Amino acid sequence: MQYVSQILRYVYKGELYESLITVNPAKSLSGYDLSQLILHNINEMGLQPDHLVVQCYDGAPNMRGQFSGMQKHVKDAAGDQAMYVWCWAHCLNRVLESFVKKVCTLALKTFGVLQKLYVPVADPLKCRICSKSFSTKWWTATHEKSHERASYHCSQCGASFQYVHDLKKHKTVHLSKYQCSDCSKCFSTPNKLSVHPLSHSGVKPFLCSICGRLFSVLSNLVVHSRSHSLERPYQCQHCHRQFRHSGALHAHMKVHESHESP
Repeated sequence: MQYVSQILRYVYKGELYESLITVNPAKSLSGYDLSQLILHNINEMGLQPDHLVVQCYDGAPNMRGQFSGMQKHVKDAAGDQAMYVWCWAHCLNRVLESFVKKVCTLALKTFGVLQKLYVPVADPLKCRICSKSFSTKWWTATHEKSHERASYHCSQCGASFQYVHDLKKHKTVHLSKYQCSDCSKCFSTPNKLSVHPLSHSGVKPFLCSICGRLFSVLSNLVVHSRSHSLERPYQCQHCHRQFRHSGALHAHMKVHESHESP
């Protein structure tokens, strides 16, 4: 779940102050819903929206959009004087993350710890049985159901699979010599292993320029970007249905396999 922290900067008796006033879970990341959350908190404090003179957020489209972004809806309620300013502290943070990613592993892990500190709840995109993480709640729920009907189990790590060929494919990871020292996960190539530590650090240096979502691995951003472009490079040879990534195609192929089996 995403959280929204709201900071109020104000002048009192000629002195400038800055205070954290609230941290709220965001049920939606749309510009309108975020603006209603911010305006509600302002009203709860007994303040008037038309007293706002500046609003400052990051540069994601749902925040800075001129027609449907958060800043537009806040300006509609507060008046044109509530001008939007891009948060340059956020930009600097992105630069620092990119820099330490290349030069210092310890600093990278430190940023990851700091990022995890302001996420006080469990990850809803992580399987409750095997702790594997997914990009959406739908994929998480679908994966958890696979444990219920799993018939094949790995004798080395206990992982469960519905189909025997998935178990055979999984067993190859135990034969790999490229293993993560933190979680013992194995990889087929050293390049894949070198990218994996980002998932432990919590740092997500890859930003989607359309919706503002962050990713720890570039390949995940590439797959995600297809949801905006509607690109479907993976096609089923049986029914010609197209998919955004190979995992979805692989899952779909099991439908045809079940129909072909006696």
